[in-house]
Amino acid sequence: MLGGGQALWYGDLGLYFAPLLHFKSAALLSGPHPLWNPLVLGGTPFVGNPQAWPLYPSSSLLYVLSAERAVGVIGALHCLWAMLGTFLFLRR
Repeated sequence: MLGGGQALWYGDLGLYFAPLLHFKSAALLSGPHPLWNPLVLGGTPFVGNPQAWPLYPSSSLLYVLSAERAVGVIGALHCLWAMLGTFLFLRR
């Protein structure tokens, strides 16, 4: 997803998380933080959904990046954070 919206595997990333980030991006840029996502079935809680990460610090990337690009950047940041933690753990 870092290279322009293409992924090796489409699964959960493309079918669930990318549309969720797209909804969050559109909602953040248009007004207050949404409590409810009306686009899934008859509507689902948005802030109460732990997989939506509505209050996660990486959500601030959606102000400057498109949702498709943010998915890749967030994934890369998580991998870098895990690599740093592993390095520090093994060094100790």
